[in-house]
Amino acid sequence: LLPTSLPVPESKYTEGEPLTAFNEGDYPPFSLKVGSKISGLDIEIMTLFANRLRRPLKVSVINFDDIIPYIAEGKADMAMSGISITDERAQKVLFSIPYNHTYTTIFFSKRLSEY
Repeated sequence: LLPTSLPVPESKYTEGEPLTAFNEGDYPPFSLKVGSKISGLDIEIMTLFANRLRRPLKVSVINFDDIIPYIAEGKADMAMSGISITDERAQKVLFSIPYNHTYTTIFFSKRLSEY
């Protein structure tokens, strides 16, 4: 599937206090805008979590640099947006256990292995 054709997950619950969340909306396949809605793995996980709590979910797309400060200020209940755990960030917000590990590598042509 192309990222623009991913289904947008829907909360099962429409009544009650919504669980509010932030996401950057520009980190496929974890999050991406689909029309006026947001989709991706982060959104699916947050939707499952909200459904488990039997609450509707309201996701707001915001600038990545604002996510930690806004959560620390209580402007939303949670966020998922490819946020790595650092000591500085952990002093401001609570982190779950990681759900993804990313490793950066370098690849090169086999002919360079001669050097």
